[in-house]
Amino acid sequence: MIVIHPAAAAEARAARLRYAERDPAIARRFLAEYDRALERIEYEGSRFDERMSTRYAAGYFEMMRDFMRDGRVGATCGGSVITRPAMR
Repeated sequence: MIVIHPAAAAEARAARLRYAERDPAIARRFLAEYDRALERIEYEGSRFDERMSTRYAAGYFEMMRDFMRDGRVGATCGGSVITRPAMR
């Protein structure tokens, strides 16, 4: 979780309002970019921090290893069961 300093949050709100006065589409793009920046900081953190998660499901890397090694995914992968989509 990221904690944003109140002054930084106020500055972002003020910037959004200034952009909205000129063009609402620019304000939306600003907010989207602001959100992406926060997500990136949350995901990547500091280069000195220990990454707690890669946001991949448990067993994903083992499944990819098996696929690269065997050219297919087996019937099970970790605790997951691989199923085919239902045909209609």
